Amino acid sequence: MHSSRTLAALLVCAAIALPCVSVAQIDVAATLPNGREIHPAGNWIPLAPYPFALAVRPDGAQIAAPSIGFPFALNVIDGPNDEHPSVRRMPAEENNDPAVEVHAGLGYSPDGATLYVATGDSGKIRTYSTTVWKATGEISLDGDSGSKTYKSSFAATLVVSSDGNTLYVLDQGNWRVVLVDSHRLSVLGSVATGAYPFGLALSPDGKRMYVTNTGLFEYKTVPGADRDHPLETGLHFPAVGYPSKAAREGTTVEGKQIPGLGDENSDQGSSLWTYDISDLEHPAISARLRLGERITEAKQGTVGGAAPTGVAAEADAVYVSLAHEDEVVRVSADGTRVLAQAYLSPFDDARFRDAGGRPLRGVMPSGIAIRNNRVYVAESGINAVAVLDAASMQVLEHIPVGWNPSAIELAPGGKTLYVINTKGKGAGPNGGSQHSPNSPSYIGSLESGSLSVIPLASLPSPEVLTHTVVAGNTAAIANHTPLPHLKHCFLVIRENRTYDEVLGDVAGSNGDASLARYGMEGWVTENDSRPRKQRTPAGNAKAEMELRVTPNLHAIARRYAMSDNFYVDSDVSADGHRWVVGINPTPYFNTAWTSGYGGRRHDDAFAAQPGRRAFFGGADAPMPEDEPQFGTLWEHIASAGHGSLGILNYGEGIELEGADEMDGAAPEGQRLFLNTPVPKPMFEATDRHYPTFNLGIPDQFRATEFERDFRRRLASGKVPALIVIRLPNDHTADPRPEDGYPYRASYVADNDLALGRIVAFLSGTSIWKDSAVFVTEDDAQGGVDHVDAHRSILMIASPWAKPGFISHQHTSMGSITRTIDELLGVGPLNLEDALAGEISGIFDDHPHMEPFAAVQADEHVFVPSKAKFAKPKTKAEAAALRDVDDADEIRKELEKSSHRLQRPKTDD
Repeated sequence: MHSSRTLAALLVCAAIALPCVSVAQIDVAATLPNGREIHPAGNWIPLAPYPFALAVRPDGAQIAAPSIGFPFALNVIDGPNDEHPSVRRMPAEENNDPAVEVHAGLGYSPDGATLYVATGDSGKIRTYSTTVWKATGEISLDGDSGSKTYKSSFAATLVVSSDGNTLYVLDQGNWRVVLVDSHRLSVLGSVATGAYPFGLALSPDGKRMYVTNTGLFEYKTVPGADRDHPLETGLHFPAVGYPSKAAREGTTVEGKQIPGLGDENSDQGSSLWTYDISDLEHPAISARLRLGERITEAKQGTVGGAAPTGVAAEADAVYVSLAHEDEVVRVSADGTRVLAQAYLSPFDDARFRDAGGRPLRGVMPSGIAIRNNRVYVAESGINAVAVLDAASMQVLEHIPVGWNPSAIELAPGGKTLYVINTKGKGAGPNGGSQHSPNSPSYIGSLESGSLSVIPLASLPSPEVLTHTVVAGNTAAIANHTPLPHLKHCFLVIRENRTYDEVLGDVAGSNGDASLARYGMEGWVTENDSRPRKQRTPAGNAKAEMELRVTPNLHAIARRYAMSDNFYVDSDVSADGHRWVVGINPTPYFNTAWTSGYGGRRHDDAFAAQPGRRAFFGGADAPMPEDEPQFGTLWEHIASAGHGSLGILNYGEGIELEGADEMDGAAPEGQRLFLNTPVPKPMFEATDRHYPTFNLGIPDQFRATEFERDFRRRLASGKVPALIVIRLPNDHTADPRPEDGYPYRASYVADNDLALGRIVAFLSGTSIWKDSAVFVTEDDAQGGVDHVDAHRSILMIASPWAKPGFISHQHTSMGSITRTIDELLGVGPLNLEDALAGEISGIFDDHPHMEPFAAVQADEHVFVPSKAKFAKPKTKAEAAALRDVDDADEIRKELEKSSHRLQRPKTDD
């Protein structure tokens, strides 16, 4: 998906009719999975995957940046301003060495001789000598502080005082800031924060400290819940919808008095807290300031908190980025009042406003820095850095950078800007002839981050910079093609597959059939490591039968329409189930899932520490903290128009933090142990007999339950506009021959038949002539693809689809939302769908009403009548069926099957 530097420069200049001389300084250009283009300014330095922070040595000759991908790594860049800087990585090899513990916090001593690194899950600060690069000491944040004893600390953001004597460290486990004597490595004291603290800054005189609380609530364990008897004591279904009186004040559910979450507009969350730190042993809170619009239950009102994220201070003011409101606010130095605010988005025409005339959100400001009367803000949602005049709070320009910028700093003197691009320029292929077999295949190891080094004096004019950003972000928008007006859209969400591994064998598409392990010719001996020809009996080349794993998906492709150029924005399931309903994950969430998937972030619904109960790293349900200002696809469709179009949900978004997907939990598939809510429209519109993710429950059960419930709704004449269905079993798990799953492929075949049954059922109903079914995946982390690791599945089954049509136009998750919006006659939800490519060309001018017939599964791989609910014999077997995407297990599975994923096309 990457384009050349010269071509990219020409394209962007042509698009904005500007001279190319300055744009030639751009080092890297790429087309991202969402169809937008990046044309980054400055020098581009690749780093290990998922960096989120950086520290500049006081002499400017070195930068350190921690990466919390696969592996966890500490990147050290010497001579960052040189033409050829050097980069060392600790560890040097991809072994995810547990000795290297990092998170998104680090800082240098004033003399540059020591680097202090926050280790995250282990709750420690480690010191490194910057001359020999060896660990020289460490301190645990656990232990006594004041009158309390703290455990299970999580060392996150870290700031070093200007004199170098004190470290200020956010403990996200216990929701506090810990003050550490940097010389003795001893705790001086600590002070409480609000909900889910994220950003930390000091005033120039060192007398004040500022913390952004990006969350909203403290989640509490359900009364009576017992980890030793979870099946009997956990909740079957989320207790409340959010926002609501029941969520605020509590309610009684299943005989349990569920504690309320409190006021969603309190200063516990979505806030800036200011501290007096003049007495280091007795720091004190001096101000609490709630930021952002007031959350209401009103239709089309503000649903989410402002998500204060980045923070930076100067003598007379402190600046805070509001990730969900696309703003930067200037607050008085004492932290008591907002002095001014600046709206950042460069998209201001009618296309980028919702049906109510409000500007669409999606800039997602993150890291922030101040120097020389300029405020610099990383705009992670539009791949840019905004530059503001600090006095007037006017946006001067937007500087193009890489994908998902998260942190920024300036060189001593302020003449060079450093930007961390968390996702770099994407992943590229992770299979096929263009992917080296010696390179990693797992997306978390492949998607390198980067450091942009930008000399500010040599940049083009503000007009050129801003137009480059706008052109790159609007690159996927094509001329609008009229779509039919429909009444019902179905969104089927499956799990973790790339395009090639399922549909790479579809004729006429851009596929690699040699990678199609779950296509029409899969592998019957999945666990046999011998080359294929050695496994075929001599003299009988066809003796080993191929598995027809996905006959229904292939039949749907022939009967309806599909795309071979569709990409997911997500990397894993945790962010995927947010992206698919229109949520751009917050900076806090991104650091949570990456460290969680890396095995370095542990939560526990029964923990004493508020931050350990729900860390936002593994469950699919959008938490209140995830809710964008104006909500998600759920709120968007439920409240669209003068009346309510209505939604209906089968299994999506109800897998909450603090849940356990256990044997015996059918039909729901889980038990819940926290008072975590779900979005109110979804709470009211979910079939409570339909399971969430639980691989011990056959998708055949899900298809049967959907048909049962939906027949009832058809009979009542009350069918809503948006119906979301979760079919998760193509995720795959370990074989269970005794339960009807002899291979990993059996789960995919189960999923395939369930999908075929649902499409066949719907095609025979009275509403079919007014319907479209969208089939996609939440992410693509489980497989490989010869085009890009983000390329995945998009199918559209509808009587209005052109039979057998294959769209080659670039589309993404936002394209699905955009098309659903247009088919149902509503405006865009946010910038994600407004800037996405349109799924055009697939709809015909007349319907094709012939019903679809489901194709029976290949009985060599899956026999529906034998599929049973799992009854694991051990805890290990039970764990394999839960929705914990174990990154190490996925990597091992990809490595184990790599020789099969790329079998020779001439194989007999």
